[in-house]
Amino acid sequence: CCSSCPPVAYILPKVQQDILTLSLDKTDFCNNDTNVYKVTVNPLGGTLTASAGGLDATKMEYSPKDQAAGINTITYTLPDGRSIKVDIKVTAAFNPEFEFQASPDNPFVIKFLPVNTEGKTVSWNFGDGTALSSEQSPTHQFTIITDPQTFVITLTATDGPCVIPVKHEIVLGKPREQIFTIEPRIFCSNDEKQYVFTADPAIANASDIENPDNLIMDKNAAGNVFFMPVKQSLQVTRSYKLTYKGVTINLSVVAAFQVDFKAEPLATDPLSRRFTANNIENRQVVWDFGDGSDKSTVASPVHTYQISEGPQTFVVSLIVTDGPCSAGTEQTITVTRPIPAAFSIQPNVFCRNDEGRKVFNIKPSSAKISDITNPNKLIIEQDEANGQIFFVPANQDIGQTTSYMLTFSGINAGVTIMVPNAGFTMKIDHNTSPVAVFPFILTLNAKAGDADNYRWSVTAETGLTLNFATRQAVLNLNQLNIRPGSTLNILLSVNNSRLTGVDCQDQKEYVLTEAIFGNHVNRGEFDNVTSA
Repeated sequence: CCSSCPPVAYILPKVQQDILTLSLDKTDFCNNDTNVYKVTVNPLGGTLTASAGGLDATKMEYSPKDQAAGINTITYTLPDGRSIKVDIKVTAAFNPEFEFQASPDNPFVIKFLPVNTEGKTVSWNFGDGTALSSEQSPTHQFTIITDPQTFVITLTATDGPCVIPVKHEIVLGKPREQIFTIEPRIFCSNDEKQYVFTADPAIANASDIENPDNLIMDKNAAGNVFFMPVKQSLQVTRSYKLTYKGVTINLSVVAAFQVDFKAEPLATDPLSRRFTANNIENRQVVWDFGDGSDKSTVASPVHTYQISEGPQTFVVSLIVTDGPCSAGTEQTITVTRPIPAAFSIQPNVFCRNDEGRKVFNIKPSSAKISDITNPNKLIIEQDEANGQIFFVPANQDIGQTTSYMLTFSGINAGVTIMVPNAGFTMKIDHNTSPVAVFPFILTLNAKAGDADNYRWSVTAETGLTLNFATRQAVLNLNQLNIRPGSTLNILLSVNNSRLTGVDCQDQKEYVLTEAIFGNHVNRGEFDNVTSA
């Protein structure tokens, strides 16, 4: 080619603008396909239509999702009347499912049963790494490494363009014994708690349990079957037998009880109490004495309270346990440190003719006559107004001085009631010496040796009187100018007021005549009682 050469005209081939085309990426669809497919036409400018849904002519797109199964025709028509068609096949999706059951001889051999896969191709993935299976109802043996072990089973069913998988988990483990139990197995009849049964499989209704003894059971809001011991309304202990899925358990409901106790003082120690209770035989007891001391598990304990003064109160509690049942009670007791006992009377020697009231000093003041040991039967009385215990010496029927021993709370009190006695004895001696003139000696001896004083008065016929104050006197009758045939008057008075505190006296008188004088000369003693 050169610049001076004349131009050459090239004739290009004519483009075939009249070739009509209509195409999609694919023409076989499943109606669960969510993709959107592009429609391509040539030349442009025509009209796009379809015999069924799924076509968007504006966007030149086709969507098979949810379209009716069958043949769908898409047509493209040019303005000059020419047209072209494409047939689209739509297959309806389906819902495959499967069931499985273990072999009665081997729990690890499972048979799979597909549902809704008739006429379709299936593929099984057993989730254990083994090869896939295309059998409709395969049987597969699993090997477990852990107990239990979970396997994910996948069934893939295919029908033309529809490929649908479904998965399920199965759990395999070594066979276990049936579970049916409840804890605890022994209950108290007043227990208001709900006790739920443990079972595998879970108990759907109380009626699923074989209950020949008619145990009252119920179902709570959470769907658990339970029983409440208090609903049984038992007065005595009773046992129940229950069976579920071949497993039998025994329950016992123990009758509730009540307790009470007494706290009695010991006669030997007012600070000690003996505790006794009812309904505790063959049961565990725990005593709390309320004073901070150690608790006791003795059935009938004796406890001594340490108090410096009284009264003091203590709250004593008792808890009694019998298996699942427990009962408790408490009492408030009062303990008083006693006032030391006292028992005395002052003075303790009294005159028989004393008519005054002689009051005992007694503590506690609540003492009664019956509390006093009185072996000699002293006549004692008690004032109803103030409780004083006393006696009156003049009321005692005694003839001679008497001592009494009385006892109260281990304390002795001696009491003597004195009967003054002015009795005396005499002795007349004759001095036979030739030189004696009227040699008669009179010896007087008072019988009462414990008198405070003695007063003798000896009076002769002549009126001459001799007085003396000793227990014994020896008289020379010549002093009284006694002559044979004369009379002698002897008077003795005794008094015990120093011991008794009152005028307690007695006196005796004796007349010594000539006859008596003669009868007793040198013949020993004689007294004013027997010889008067």
